[in-house]
Amino acid sequence: MVIKTKPKKDYGYYCDCCGCQICKYLLDFKVSGGIWVSVFDPDQIDKVMQEKDICQDCAKAIMEELLDSHGL
Repeated sequence: MVIKTKPKKDYGYYCDCCGCQICKYLLDFKVSGGIWVSVFDPDQIDKVMQEKDICQDCAKAIMEELLDSHGL
């Protein structure tokens, strides 16, 4: 099943975790706290990775969870 989404160049960049708008234009992505992450299956590392757009709040929550799970 293919999910059709609105073109980013016309509608802006949204967080793939929470759905909040990060910015309207690509040039504002980093300034607005946007982060690109690559997601892949460790068992199939040679396969093409998916690129995800993540907002600053979700990135912080993910890192806090990761650090807590490792006792850091």
